[in-house]
Amino acid sequence: MVVNILTWLVPIMIGWAMLSILYWRFARRVFHDAILFRIYRKRDQLRNLAIEGKVDPDTFEYEFLEHRLCQTAYISPKITIINFVRFSRRDEAKQPSPELIKFFKVDSDSLKELWRSAIDDFIFMMLANSPLITVFFGFPIFLILAIRIVLKEKLLKSVNNFFEEVRENRPKSKVVLT
Repeated sequence: MVVNILTWLVPIMIGWAMLSILYWRFARRVFHDAILFRIYRKRDQLRNLAIEGKVDPDTFEYEFLEHRLCQTAYISPKITIINFVRFSRRDEAKQPSPELIKFFKVDSDSLKELWRSAIDDFIFMMLANSPLITVFFGFPIFLILAIRIVLKEKLLKSVNNFFEEVRENRPKSKVVLT
C-alpha cells in the first residue's frame, strides 16, 4: 500500500518542483516585466499629459498619481495576495485614505482612468506574484480568453461572408430619375 502511494506521490512532487522552478525562474519574470512596463507606460502617459498642458504638474492630483505609479513599480516584487490580505485585515484599510478621497474629487477623467487601469495592473501583479493563483486560475482564464478570440474571429468571418453573399445576390435595380 505504501509503495503504491509513493509511486504516485514521488512523480507528482518532482513534477510540481519542476513546474515551480520553471514558474519562479522564467514565467514569473516575464509576467512581472510585462506588467511593470505597463505601469511605466502609464507613468509616461501621465507625464505626457503634463507636457501637453492637459494636467498641471504642480497639482496635488498629478503628484499623487505619479507617486503611486512609481511606488507601485518600486514595490512590485512584494505585491502578493497574501500581503494584500494582511493589509486588508488592518483597521486603517477599512476606510480610503484622505489623499485618495481628495484625488477622486478631481474633475479630470483622464487621471481617474489612469488610476483605474493602474489598479488593474496592480491586480495582475498580485496574480503574477502568487503562483498558486496563477496556476489554478490563470490558465483557465487564458483558455477562456483564447476561446473568446477564436470565436470572435469566426463570428467576424461569418458576418463578412453573410454580407458578401447578400451583396452578390442583391438584385441590381435601375433607378430612373424623372
